[in-house]
Amino acid sequence: MSDPLHSLLAATTRRRFFGQAASGLSGLLGSTALSASLGGDRPVGPHYAPKARRVISLHMEGGPSHLDLFDYKPDLQRLYDTDLPD
Repeated sequence: MSDPLHSLLAATTRRRFFGQAASGLSGLLGSTALSASLGGDRPVGPHYAPKARRVISLHMEGGPSHLDLFDYKPDLQRLYDTDLPD
């Protein structure tokens, strides 16, 4: 006999999760954001004193997408687990 929770989690895809989450206040992310914005007894800052004195911020744009960098390598399976040539 299959577990209904397991079958529900197996059928839930990333697209379905975000689709249900974006469906208004009844969605998971919407209700989470609403409860966070309404306040409550949550901590205001970190539970430890920060130690950083300087921050290096890098904003790099203009590179190719990771999808554009995908290069199909047909000989990869044939050369798997072989020694490198001299």
